[in-house]
Amino acid sequence: MRSQRVEFRLLQLLCNPIGDERVTVALIHWDGRQIRFAWNRSKVPRSLAHVRRDTHAVLGSIRKTVHGHEEDLHLSLNLDQAFPVPEGHGSLLVWTPLRIGVTGDPQAHFAELVSVLDLRVSGEQNEDGLAHRGPKLARQLSIFGERLVSAMGSAASGRVRIRHTVTGLRDYESPLSWMNGRWRHSFPFNLRTVAEKEIIAKYEKVLGCIDVSLPPDDIGFMIAIGDHDSDMQKRISDIENFIIARCRGRVECMRAFRNEQGLPEFGPLGIRVERDVMTSLGGESNLQDSRPR
Repeated sequence: MRSQRVEFRLLQLLCNPIGDERVTVALIHWDGRQIRFAWNRSKVPRSLAHVRRDTHAVLGSIRKTVHGHEEDLHLSLNLDQAFPVPEGHGSLLVWTPLRIGVTGDPQAHFAELVSVLDLRVSGEQNEDGLAHRGPKLARQLSIFGERLVSAMGSAASGRVRIRHTVTGLRDYESPLSWMNGRWRHSFPFNLRTVAEKEIIAKYEKVLGCIDVSLPPDDIGFMIAIGDHDSDMQKRISDIENFIIARCRGRVECMRAFRNEQGLPEFGPLGIRVERDVMTSLGGESNLQDSRPR
């Protein structure tokens, strides 16, 4: 079994500042693809009953923050990006320094830590549901890719891949990859809730992921998901044109919008993939510019 790097932090409650006595109340765990969270509210000592309510609120807030990072987890290079350590929780709650391990089974490694740290409580779901879920946008795109492969038939064989792992300095699981002379690997990310001043930082993060993940001859295909006014769309277009010009064939960009149900509309991407594949085969389109459903 192939070994993987895992990173984790413990959240500890400082029971006695003078003696530095601590109890671990939560665990955040990252293996490069999935983030896992476990906690145990009942470990707050009775002697600290006066802070129990605040501690419970903090743990609930952290859990919500983990869920809030779900869409773009696949673009994170490390735990500090996947889950930046929150500040301002008070002096009694302390995050430990980042710890690193190597394991052949990240889920088993997480489960062992949960057991050793006593983060399971009977009747409570202490292992967060994200432990068994992948990033939301990546899942949605891979499901779309499966439908696209079915619509394309034999033309997709060996030329379109779903959930394909590529390896540079680190592994990356591309939700949808396709061939047209060179392999293109998709990097979907959410711009819907990103403030204007943070947009460039978001693109920088995706570019960093492309740089360390892809083999030299492959192309990173950035797919920005969001709904913006005309001024913001122009700003995003300028950023993407700059990236394309500077990366010189290494990166391509496309935007996707959300439909009335709030789901990403990947139809134009499907047309692009099908056109690229058929071009590489020298054949005609099976989809005839229709959007795959």
